Amino acid sequence: MKYDFDKIVDRTGTESLKWVYPRKVLKVDDAIPMWVADMDFEAPPAVVEAVKRRAEHGVFGYPLVPPSFFAAAIDWLKRRHGWEVEKKAMAMTPGIVPALNYCVRAFTKPGDPVIVQTPVYHPFFYAIENNHRRVVRNPLRFDGRRYTMDLDDLRTRIDAPGRMLVLCSPHNPVGRVWSREELEALGRIAISWRRSRPSWPSKRSLVSPRARPSTRPAWPRRPSSPQTQISIRSSRTRRSAPGSTSATPSASSLSKPPTGTARTG
Repeated sequence: MKYDFDKIVDRTGTESLKWVYPRKVLKVDDAIPMWVADMDFEAPPAVVEAVKRRAEHGVFGYPLVPPSFFAAAIDWLKRRHGWEVEKKAMAMTPGIVPALNYCVRAFTKPGDPVIVQTPVYHPFFYAIENNHRRVVRNPLRFDGRRYTMDLDDLRTRIDAPGRMLVLCSPHNPVGRVWSREELEALGRIAISWRRSRPSWPSKRSLVSPRARPSTRPAWPRRPSSPQTQISIRSSRTRRSAPGSTSATPSASSLSKPPTGTARTG
């Protein structure tokens, strides 16, 4: 099915945060809203039809998560990224930001340091500070052309137990798709954090197939390394339905080498 990417959709009267916020809050009438993951394309016809079919039923009670939800996520990860994930290693969350808060509360204690690579998606800070943890900044380097990780600086930030690194991949807002080499270098640092349990939430977004990010765990599995990786992903944004939480909820796939799987609730 061909999709018309040139069609202009008038979003007037829909209370679109993307378009209304700059005008009503920032008092800027001619702002170009490039700050939010909300595309002005219509959702794919298959998504629209699925929502219509559900709405036509007319009764909106408390739904269970259908088996097809996890089956679709498992198939996507295997088909697109070569990553085989078992259903028992997955849990559904209402969204990316709630999942970040769950991870912070599950894997750290009040007062613990949580590392973020700045500049970064602002809810990362809220998830740390609102849960009474301490933000530790590991600023990205800018070489005049692109941003890179400052791994030397990162090593100096690792100074206490119970620490966590919130990794944004691809990175928002700098647009970097981290290479496998960069993620593996990060993984080697994680292995050096013996007696600690770092957790790695990864916020995913739509990227070119030629720049497809590495999805699988970024470090070798060692029996003596208790690291935990949490990969948080959402299908909503890339299907032009970022606000439809109940229609296309997020899922967190959790892997805890080498002792099996972990899950959050």
